[in-house]
Amino acid sequence: MKKVLVLMSTYNGEKYLGQQIESILAQEKVDVHLMIRDDGSTDNTRNVLKRYENNDRITIKYGKNTGVGVSFLKLLYVNMDADYYAFSDQDDVWKKDKLIAGIRKLEEINGPALYASNQTVTDKDLKIIGTRYDTEPKCNLASAIMSCKICGCTMVMNYQLKRLLSQKRCRPSKQIVRARNHDAWVLAFANTAAKFVFDMDSHILYRQHEQNVVGAYESNKIDKILSYFTTARFLDRESTRRVMARDLIRATYEINISNENKNILKLFSNTDSVKGKIDIIRNREIAEMIGKGRIKFAIEVFMGLV
Repeated sequence: MKKVLVLMSTYNGEKYLGQQIESILAQEKVDVHLMIRDDGSTDNTRNVLKRYENNDRITIKYGKNTGVGVSFLKLLYVNMDADYYAFSDQDDVWKKDKLIAGIRKLEEINGPALYASNQTVTDKDLKIIGTRYDTEPKCNLASAIMSCKICGCTMVMNYQLKRLLSQKRCRPSKQIVRARNHDAWVLAFANTAAKFVFDMDSHILYRQHEQNVVGAYESNKIDKILSYFTTARFLDRESTRRVMARDLIRATYEINISNENKNILKLFSNTDSVKGKIDIIRNREIAEMIGKGRIKFAIEVFMGLV
């Protein structure tokens, strides 16, 4: 059986944590191991984790609060070999085939590759609300730079991709991790220098509750607007989309990436000049890739949001 290392960051997750850990340990047809980093919890999360300290399939680390993105990347950079790696939230429930479903897709791909799946959204009591995506979301490089539509908790990557992401030159800047989190970087990097496959089937019960750090839906448009204007992404002077493009150029300069991806990164990286803004707006393919009308996209560019 293939060895899979599941990476979980916990923070004040005492209520649902045990159920999630048990669902991971119950994965079928894989040799599953779990590495947990507690990100400075102040509730009873650490007491829950102590119940698993003697389990030889679980490694637990306790750290100071760094934020979800940094905490997950600390886990990713740990030198612990496996055939495959996966991220896990602290409050979901995995179906027994979650990991093997991803592995079977990845086994069809040569070289570094990332898998992600759809999600079955539930309430706090695991009552099903619906499936997150009825049609496959746009997950190309341009759309990944604009916004991450894939949750890290559905991701599985092979050893080749994990090894690349762990190299120092392939690590994102602090601004990206603070504003966009770990999964946005992993998705964008995979679309630049690896291969990505999306599974429309769901293998995870994605629990929504009052303490979610990241959720499936915004409650309404007003909340979405307010949340945007209070995030680090807006408050930073430099667009994180531009920073991400420049980080990707730096991370992949020794990797043979396609000319199309080189052009996309160049366009996004130069939007701090008037010429750069005009160049990206004139590129019809970019707007089509991210699924936005050209006028709306042009407004975002000139407002400095790209």
